[in-house]
Amino acid sequence: MKGSVHLRGIVIAGVLAAVALALGLVTLAMNQTASQAAPPKTIIPLKDRHRVNAVKKTPSAAKKVAPKKKAAPLDPNYVAALKAGLPRSVAHGLQTHGAVVVELTSASDPVAEQAAGEAKAGAALGGASYVAVNVDRNGGDVEVLTRVLGKLPVTPAALIYTRPAKLATTLPGFNDRTVVQQAVANALPDVPVAAGTDWAAKANAICAASQAQLATLTGSGKTDFHQAFSTIAKQQAQLDKLTAPPGGAAAIKAANAKLRLGMKLLEEDATKHLTGEKAGQAFIQALAALEPAFATYNSLGATVCAGTSSS
Repeated sequence: MKGSVHLRGIVIAGVLAAVALALGLVTLAMNQTASQAAPPKTIIPLKDRHRVNAVKKTPSAAKKVAPKKKAAPLDPNYVAALKAGLPRSVAHGLQTHGAVVVELTSASDPVAEQAAGEAKAGAALGGASYVAVNVDRNGGDVEVLTRVLGKLPVTPAALIYTRPAKLATTLPGFNDRTVVQQAVANALPDVPVAAGTDWAAKANAICAASQAQLATLTGSGKTDFHQAFSTIAKQQAQLDKLTAPPGGAAAIKAANAKLRLGMKLLEEDATKHLTGEKAGQAFIQALAALEPAFATYNSLGATVCAGTSSS
């Protein structure tokens, strides 16, 4: 009896050992299969886990960062105008065109608003940019221009700037588009004399622009005679280029010649005046030449050139 019990224990132990061995083999086979399907998971110590997280947050070194596009260089005309202290709006105008018409206007003044419309049209006809500056409020372009000029002209007024930042002409008061167009032509010698108008309108525009420029030369109380007569010479050259109206060619040619002679005599007298001499024979001869010239201009409608314009 004891023998059979002992034998039974041996058999049961053997069966258990066999089952354990079988289970071990199955587990080993499963582990090998899993190792072929995916790499074993690495267990990271707690103290090193923050380092791993930092590495994950860092962008990959292999990832390329797109280079930033370089900004286009600024136009030299724009830069020059800004360096001279002009407003950005005027600088942009000189960037695109050789001249810019800056009209000082006011919404509370109907005449100023009308002048602004004429100045804009004249700028377009003359091939210039146009900038309107409203003087009703301080700051902005008003403040910048005041800083450049010291004092703004009475509104309405047109300021004509040429590259790089030269104030070529100031046209005070109301000026129609033809006058503004001709003033641009005076400031830019390469621009042809105003087209599309008759002789009288063109002549008036030339003389109005010239007179406005002369006014800026004498505004300080001290006249630059050399610059003044240079301005007049330019006016004379432009008048010579105009096509005379039918039947008026001979009269205009004679008037232009007398104007040129009269101005030459006045320049001679002005030179003597600078040395302290009193008005002499040259001054009297100048008046004698200019009087018939102005009478001809007036009779043909060029009242501005004759100094008899009601405007």
